[in-house]
Amino acid sequence: EALLSAVKKGPRAVPPSLRLGVQESISAWIILKLIDFISRLEPGVQVSVFGGGQAELQERLRKHSLDVVVTNFDYSVGLGQDFASRLVAKIPINFVGTPKIKRQVTRFPQDVAKVPLLVRTTENPIRRSVDAYLRDHGVRPRIEIEIENPLLIRLLALQGRGAAVLDTLTVNDDLKSGRLVRLHGKVAPMEELVWLLYNARPKAHPELGRVMRGLANDFKIDL
Repeated sequence: EALLSAVKKGPRAVPPSLRLGVQESISAWIILKLIDFISRLEPGVQVSVFGGGQAELQERLRKHSLDVVVTNFDYSVGLGQDFASRLVAKIPINFVGTPKIKRQVTRFPQDVAKVPLLVRTTENPIRRSVDAYLRDHGVRPRIEIEIENPLLIRLLALQGRGAAVLDTLTVNDDLKSGRLVRLHGKVAPMEELVWLLYNARPKAHPELGRVMRGLANDFKIDL
């Protein structure tokens, strides 16, 4: 009887799905803003999020198994004419630590060498910027841990394991509460670039097409 009832009602419409690839080092707050933007624009579109490293996401985008990739690096030129990119944010990158860590860093950036440093891996553009910045100031850091996930770096920083290099979105609440403090002045010494890489070919499904156009033209991150 249940089968006959289902047949009479006909097939259920499958909601369109946007396949979103996220580089491991991207802040979760950025992904939340993306999902909120898509939900406001087209509530009927389902978002499927896939994490991975740059090489893996690049290959999946090339094979059209992803629609959009969020990354710190624009490699759209190497993907071919079907793909495009858009810079959607420049997010300040801060050196932060607990108040106890701050008391050890009275001169910035020179005293960064006195405390363990929690950073991204060497393949990450932010890490390369950090290394260049410290090198230019004659600072030889004591690298404690290298992790791509910014939330894990944040948790280690909150435990007092060392100074951390993190984007403003990830640590904004901690800075407001005083759990973490900047080790420098109000002006951050560097920025994180956030790119959207996407398949620029029109989508057959109208709702999905509107979402892709919205991401390509209107999405931005306001700090």
